[in-house]
Amino acid sequence: MSFQPPQNAQNTIQTCIATCQGQGFNLAGTEYGAECWCSNSINNGGALASADTQCNMACSGSATQACGAGNRLSVYSAVNTFPSYPVPTAKKTNLPGGYTYTGCYTEPAGGLRIFPLYQITDKINNSVDTCLNKCAAFGYEVSAVEYGQECFCGSASDLTSNGGAVAPEADCSMACPGSPADLCGGVGKLNVYTWTSTNPPLYKWNNPTNKGRYELLIGGIVIPLIATLGLNNKVTFMEKYGTGAPNSTGAYELDYSLANDYKKAWRTMHVSSDVFVRSPGVNGTTDWIEHWDKLHLQEGRWYPGALVMANGSILVIGGEEGSNGAPVPSLEVLPKPAGGPTFLTMDWLLRTDPNNLYPFAFVLPGGGILVIYYNEARILDEKTFATIKTLPIIPGTVTSPAGRTYPMEGTAMLLPQYYPYTDPVEVIVCGGSANGIALDNCARIQPEVEGAQWIVERMPSQRVMTIMTALPDGTYMIMGGAQQGVAGFGLATKPNLQAILYDPTQPKHQRFSILGTTSVARLYHSEATLLHDGRVLVTGSDPEDNLNPQEYRMEVYIPPYLTANRIQPSYTITNRDWTYNGLYNINVVLPQGPVANMRISLLGAVSTTHGASFGQRTIFPKFTCNVNACTITAPTNAHVCPPGWYQLFVLDGPTPSNSQWVRIGGDPASLGNWPADPAFSPPGMGPI
Repeated sequence: MSFQPPQNAQNTIQTCIATCQGQGFNLAGTEYGAECWCSNSINNGGALASADTQCNMACSGSATQACGAGNRLSVYSAVNTFPSYPVPTAKKTNLPGGYTYTGCYTEPAGGLRIFPLYQITDKINNSVDTCLNKCAAFGYEVSAVEYGQECFCGSASDLTSNGGAVAPEADCSMACPGSPADLCGGVGKLNVYTWTSTNPPLYKWNNPTNKGRYELLIGGIVIPLIATLGLNNKVTFMEKYGTGAPNSTGAYELDYSLANDYKKAWRTMHVSSDVFVRSPGVNGTTDWIEHWDKLHLQEGRWYPGALVMANGSILVIGGEEGSNGAPVPSLEVLPKPAGGPTFLTMDWLLRTDPNNLYPFAFVLPGGGILVIYYNEARILDEKTFATIKTLPIIPGTVTSPAGRTYPMEGTAMLLPQYYPYTDPVEVIVCGGSANGIALDNCARIQPEVEGAQWIVERMPSQRVMTIMTALPDGTYMIMGGAQQGVAGFGLATKPNLQAILYDPTQPKHQRFSILGTTSVARLYHSEATLLHDGRVLVTGSDPEDNLNPQEYRMEVYIPPYLTANRIQPSYTITNRDWTYNGLYNINVVLPQGPVANMRISLLGAVSTTHGASFGQRTIFPKFTCNVNACTITAPTNAHVCPPGWYQLFVLDGPTPSNSQWVRIGGDPASLGNWPADPAFSPPGMGPI
C-alpha cells in the first residue's frame, strides 16, 4: 500500500479504516498488529494469501481483532473493485512532452535539496506524468519524484550545482500513489527526468549578439517615485517626502537633451503634499498647483490604480488610507459626477487587501474595463462597474499562488493591437512574488475570449519589483527588481541587473532575449520610461536596506534597434489633433528603406510607478504610402484607443524615428478645462 499513517499503539480495524477514509483512501490495511496502511490500490505485486488465518496477529488496540502479521495485511475496502499493480519500475516510455529518463539520484547531505525551490506533495495522486506535466506548464526542464508522494521542479543546473549525485537504480524503490506501476524515488532518492526534445523546445531564451547597452545619462537631484514623459519631451519626477535632500521641493523636470549640462538639464518644480501619501495636485502649464480644499478625492487613497476610460473620464481604483492602513476598497470617477458621494465599494478589493495595491487596469476593445489585482482579474461594465466576467486565478509558481500587484509587485502590459483590430486583445503580467519567492515567469491571457486560460512563459531569472516598458517596435523591455523578497523598504534582496526583451511576435516559449547588464541596483521605487528618441530612461531605487544606496544616478538603455549601425528615420506632420477613423498625412525619410518595410506605431502617454505604467497601450494603425507621402488612418474608436495623447513613431525596418505627440479622440470629458476654479490654470481644450 502507498501511505502509512503514524503508528498507533491503539490500532484497531475501526481506527485504521477511519484514518484511511479521513485521508481520502478507499483501502485500509492492518499489518504487524500496530501498523495501519492506506491506498487506492494493491501495489508492488501484492497477492491474496492462501488462507485468512495467515493474518493472525492481534491488533495493538484490541486483542480480539486480527491486524495482519509479518508481511501480511488484513485489507478492508470501501469499493467493490480496485486495481492491483505489479512491482513498479522506473517509467522510461510514453513520457509527457519531450522528457526522457535521466536516472536515480541521491539528495545531498545535511538535509539539503537538489531542487530547493519547488516541491509538491500529493500522497494520493502523485505520479510521473502528473509531476512532469506540472513542471512543463511552468517551463522547468527537470522534473523529479521522491518518496512516492513528492514532485520537484527545477533546472538542469540544479543537478550539477546543488550537491546531488547519481545513485544505484535499486535505491529508487517506492511506487507512485497515482501510478503504482511506476517508481517515484525512495527515501532521499529521486527518479529524475529531463526535457531533451528540441522539437519543440520547452523554452528557448535567445542570446543575440546585438544586445544594446546601458549608459549613464546624468546624475540626479531626485530619487523618483513617479516618472512621466511630458508633451514637451521632458521628464517630470515626483518623490516621496523625506527621501531626497532636506531642501528638496518634491518635484523636478529633466530636459534630457541637455544631459551634458547638469545645471541646465534640471528644473525645480514644487508640490506641497507628500505624493507617497496623497494623490498629487493638478498639473498646470509650468508647475504643480495644489488646493486640497478645492480639489481632492472623495476618499483619500495610498497606492491606488487609475486609467482614462473610453469616455475620457478618470477611474481611480482601490488603495489604503496610508501605509499599512485600512483598505479603501472603492472606485471613484474624476471629474466627480454631480451629487453627493459617488464612490462605489467593491467586495473584491476588500477581500484581497492588502495584496491588491496599484492594481493594473485597461480599457478593452469590447467595451469593458479589465482590472488585475493580487492574483485575480475581472472585467467591469464601463458604466455600472458591475463585474461582467471573472477570469481564472493567475498562476504563480508551480507549488503555490502568488501576487502580481503591490506588495508582491510585478507589472502588466497590453500586447500590441494591429489594424483592423479584430484579433482578441492580449494582456501580459510579468514577475511578482509568492511569499518572498520572486517569480520567474510571465502569464498572458486574451481576457475577452470565452473560456480563456492564462499561459505561463518562463523568464530567464526571478524578478519582483519588475520595471517594464513598451517599445515602438512592439517589443517590451523588462529590467530591474530583485530576485527574492517583496516590495517595500528593506524587504528584497539579490538585485536583478539583467535586462531582457519580450517579443510577442515570436513562437510561444521562445519570446525572451537576454540583453545587457548594469551595475546599478534598481529596487523599490524604480521606473522605466520610454523616451521620444527610442531610448529607455531607467531611474530611482530607494531600498533602505543598508546594502544598496538610494539611487540618484539616471541611466538609459539603448535598445538593439539603436545599436545596429542604422540611421533613424524621420517624418514631418502638420495635423496632430486626430479624430477616430480620420486620415492624416505624414512625409517620411527612410535612410534604409524601402517603404514596404516601414511600420507605424502609436504608444500611449504613460506615468509610471511601482511597476504600473498608467496609460500604456501599443497600436499599429493602417497606413498607405505613395513614395514618401503616407496617409495614416486613425484608430477606429475609444475602446481600441482611449482618448488621449500618443507618441507617433515611424519604423524603418526595426529602427524607430523620434516620436511626435498626437492627440487622438479629443477630450470628451473636458479634462483640459478641469477644475473650473480660478485657483487653477487648466491648459484648455485645444486645438493643439
